[in-house]
Amino acid sequence: LTGTKAERPEFQRLMNDCRNGLIDMVITKSIARFARNTVTMLEAVRELKLLGVDVYFEKENIHSISGDGEVMLTILASYAQEESRSVSENCKWRIRKRFAKGELVSLRFMFGYRIVKGEVVVYEKEAAVVRMIFDDYIGGMGGSKIAKKLRAMGIPALRGGTWDSERVVAIIKNEKYAGNALLQKKYVSDHLTKKEVWNKGVLPMYFAEGTHPAIIDADTFEKAQAVIEQRRQRFGP
Repeated sequence: LTGTKAERPEFQRLMNDCRNGLIDMVITKSIARFARNTVTMLEAVRELKLLGVDVYFEKENIHSISGDGEVMLTILASYAQEESRSVSENCKWRIRKRFAKGELVSLRFMFGYRIVKGEVVVYEKEAAVVRMIFDDYIGGMGGSKIAKKLRAMGIPALRGGTWDSERVVAIIKNEKYAGNALLQKKYVSDHLTKKEVWNKGVLPMYFAEGTHPAIIDADTFEKAQAVIEQRRQRFGP
């Protein structure tokens, strides 16, 4: 896992082996591979130093246990963290340029679709369920009743999840089922945590039409949105 990730299982296993006296020296390719977060890197190196475990960084030719090792590591780790931020910003810039052109950058783990050789294709077995959900909702069934129906029918939800009202309504609200895409609804707020947050006006969003095959027609989608709004006015948000 990338050095920007704090909770790397194998890295934690390495640290535990050091704590248990199983390792005398850690040899790593570079500071950037060990950790790109300066604080994380220094905390780990200092703990290992107290345990008597040396960390040797091949690229920089630094031994953490040496007298001037920590000073050099602090300076170089800051550069590594800034390099990581710069790479992240460049990647975001490329993605946003594609968004601005109306390109669907990725569509992963979406019920009713599959990615085949880089192309978005309709998975008909699930697509039929999507159409049923829209028809039932427009016909007067609420999200909870539809979810109950799906459970009773034994229809598996995406990635082994359980059908509930929230999942059903998320499908009904999703413009992608009509073959369109509202791009940049989420964005990565921090290059270190890689945490995605909902875009509430911080960045521009782009509405692109015909980005992939539709499962339902535009008229059906609009009818479902009208029902959502009627229910919202009747029952509240």
